[in-house]
Amino acid sequence: MPDVSFPKVDPGDPNNSYEILSGEAKRALSRGSVDGVTAIDLGQGDCNALTTVWGHTVLYFDFGGGCHAGAHTHPTHETWGPRKLSPQQLAEKFDFSCKPTVIVSHWDHDHWYTSELVEDVRKLQWLGPRQPVAKNNLEAITKLDNLRCWPATLGEYELDLGSGRRLRIEKCKKPNSINQKKYDRNLDGLALFLKKMGWTKPTESIVMPGDAPWQCIPSLLANEGKIPGGAVGLFGYHHGSITHWTDETTKSMPKPAEKRTVKLLLTYGLTPAQKNSYNLAHPAAKARYHEAGWSPREDTAGKLPNDPPQPADVGNPATRGDRRLNLSPTVTMRLASMTRTSYTTLRNLLWKS
Repeated sequence: MPDVSFPKVDPGDPNNSYEILSGEAKRALSRGSVDGVTAIDLGQGDCNALTTVWGHTVLYFDFGGGCHAGAHTHPTHETWGPRKLSPQQLAEKFDFSCKPTVIVSHWDHDHWYTSELVEDVRKLQWLGPRQPVAKNNLEAITKLDNLRCWPATLGEYELDLGSGRRLRIEKCKKPNSINQKKYDRNLDGLALFLKKMGWTKPTESIVMPGDAPWQCIPSLLANEGKIPGGAVGLFGYHHGSITHWTDETTKSMPKPAEKRTVKLLLTYGLTPAQKNSYNLAHPAAKARYHEAGWSPREDTAGKLPNDPPQPADVGNPATRGDRRLNLSPTVTMRLASMTRTSYTTLRNLLWKS
């Protein structure tokens, strides 16, 4: 697989991102800014869509879902009975109209598995870290028509998404504090920061770590979780796991933006019997995020019946489904929202008449 060929990054050049973005995505971004990230519910795995104010997906971060021990959590699995999604219903969950690039956090199967079920996504451009993969997965990965690997020497890269939005891609690295000899793909993948920019610096961010513990993201480790402008949205790492969680993890956790509405999102899956083979999301992880100020929380799996009520659960839907983290709206985003609402109202009136 060839390495990605990146141009020299010039923050003043609006075209510096288009080695990664498709031409269709570029045109979509010229018509409306990225306003947030949708976590698509595919069970025990990750699949996240970065979308514009008009609802167009310009990037996917992972394209996984429940597989192996988590297979019963995938919405296409037989155990869901009448609630099982057909291949057509599954395909309708995705938007490929702008030929979005798929960025893979790492090559654990639950972060790209659904590409085996949706043929059209295999035709898109893919970007992922160069990592050892299981032999039984290699055949499926080679079916990705346009896969490029992150250069081994590149630590970070920023894409200009236009309209005051930037996407920081950061290569993760296992810190010396994690004393583990066995190779772990979770520790050296890619993490994303979706940033809303002010005049000279970010005013807020949404952080997407994949499965990497917070101390594996170099900028978070170096700055003890402090992000310029603070974070307003956070994906809990590794589906709400406590793997490799130490005091260093807590110290490196992104700090919530002050005096802002913030939200934590945990992406994991439950079987119809409300079980998870990996004990996720872990109760200790939920408590630690809550103690750090990450509340309220939403889970793609829905609220567990035995979850004790607590402030962190306020507003968490009771059933599984897609979830959303938004950047705070700008004037353009508000106008787009009003336009979408007006269109829906008009359509409904015409339908009734």
